[in-house]
Amino acid sequence: MKFTIYKKITLVNIVFTLVAVILLCTYTQMKTTIIGKNQAANRLCDISNLIYKDYAKNFFENKISKKEAEIHTKYYSQSLNLEIWLLDKTGKKITHLPTDTTKDCTINTNIFYDDKTKFNSTYPAVYGNCDKTMPDNTLSYCKMVTHSKQTKGYILVHLSDSVIAEDVNCYMITIFQSMIILIFILWIILLFVKLTLYRRFCEIMKVVYSYSQGDYSKKINHTYNDELGYLSNTLDYMAEELDTLEDEERIFVSNVSHDFRSPLTSIKGYVEAIMDGTIPVEIQDQYLQIILDETNRLSKLTESLLELNQFGKNAPKLNITSFDINEVILATTRAFGVSLKSKNLSIKTKLEPGALFVEADFDKIQQVIYNLVDNAIKFSHEGSSIDFETYVKHGKVFVSIKDHGIGISSENQKKIWDRFYKIDSSRGKNKMGSGLGLSIVKAIINAHSENINVVSTLGAGTEFIFTLTKSN
Repeated sequence: MKFTIYKKITLVNIVFTLVAVILLCTYTQMKTTIIGKNQAANRLCDISNLIYKDYAKNFFENKISKKEAEIHTKYYSQSLNLEIWLLDKTGKKITHLPTDTTKDCTINTNIFYDDKTKFNSTYPAVYGNCDKTMPDNTLSYCKMVTHSKQTKGYILVHLSDSVIAEDVNCYMITIFQSMIILIFILWIILLFVKLTLYRRFCEIMKVVYSYSQGDYSKKINHTYNDELGYLSNTLDYMAEELDTLEDEERIFVSNVSHDFRSPLTSIKGYVEAIMDGTIPVEIQDQYLQIILDETNRLSKLTESLLELNQFGKNAPKLNITSFDINEVILATTRAFGVSLKSKNLSIKTKLEPGALFVEADFDKIQQVIYNLVDNAIKFSHEGSSIDFETYVKHGKVFVSIKDHGIGISSENQKKIWDRFYKIDSSRGKNKMGSGLGLSIVKAIINAHSENINVVSTLGAGTEFIFTLTKSN
């Protein structure tokens, strides 16, 4: 059986309860007893001072008789549940009551002032049998009576351990009741966790398990505004993205298969026709040229796929250098001279004056411009122009390539960066277009941590604008 989080929390509660009970019965009991004895010693100190002021001072100064002192002592002993002795300066007991545990004795009063035998360094008190004159569990407090800097006697007050124990037990009962309430609250919290947080957590686990099995249709749909709610929404979003990704992968495989199958079918058909003599020898050259064109198309498609794959998880590092972006644009347009002439297209430039140096990978940015120009030529109306512009804004270099062609609808503008997506399906399937050019452009710009945007209107044309870091 799995050791679930709820079982772990329950075990922690049980351990906490046991530790709390053990501490209550040992450490807390011991500390409370010590506190009780200290409070009792403080109480005996106050009582000794009261006795001294009330009658003991007068007795040791011979202002009242022994009989009167014994009457006062009896009153205090009975009312305060104490045993009170008056000692002379040698420690011999002077007053005697019928309730006294010891009639005639002499106490070594030094035990009350010796740090080795004192109960607490703050008080002249001992806990024990008080020089073998009291039961073992007795707290005894001694007050020295002096007159003219001479010791006249001592006031000795004894408190039974049973009285201290009663006070300690009152404290312990209060602590024990508080502990029971605390443990009860703790188990209530555990039950609350079970009924709310843990239940929601289990629901999330079930849905996540279905995700691991490839079923992304289930949703958690928690509306709570807390961490679990945020986790639920994140997982729901992830499931939607994974489901979309699977669809995109299927479309990707389908597109790759189609784009490879078409030229392969043509190549196979023409080769078979040449081999079986269906195509006469005198016209074989033109069909061999078609085979060569289809082979080149396959080669370019393969290169594009490999290049696009470079910008995945293990993307190679960019070779960042400083170069003139204006010169790259002009050189690229010269390379398209034949294509521009075939569609009677003109080039218009509005470039930043002088050299405009940027920090980027020269080869990759050259490819970006090449793909965008190729795209602009493909979809421009005959006799129109392709406009180039560069300018600097907020420390960034902006490059604009604009055509006056068929344009892109707003709903398609989000899809143009997808692999194998073709804006004009009637054109895209026919010739050399693979639907990877803009995907490669997007990947290269993203690898540079830059941005690229498209602005387009159907029938009016399309403008691509991307940024680069200006060189210092």
